[in-house]
Amino acid sequence: MKRLLVAKSESRILKADPHFEAAAARVKLATRDLMDRGIIDSDGHRIRQDVPPDMRERSERDFGG
Repeated sequence: MKRLLVAKSESRILKADPHFEAAAARVKLATRDLMDRGIIDSDGHRIRQDVPPDMRERSERDFGG
């Protein structure tokens, strides 16, 4: 759990961030949605859709020559 430092008059007290867990859950859902749509891969890199499949990285390129 992420904690925030909250300043007091003479000392600092750690207080749990009430929004951190909800934000982390939203990020995981958004990432899963992008992966399901085929927009990003498992490493978080964008999958290019603006070029034909035979011109994409790590594809078997056959230029017919």
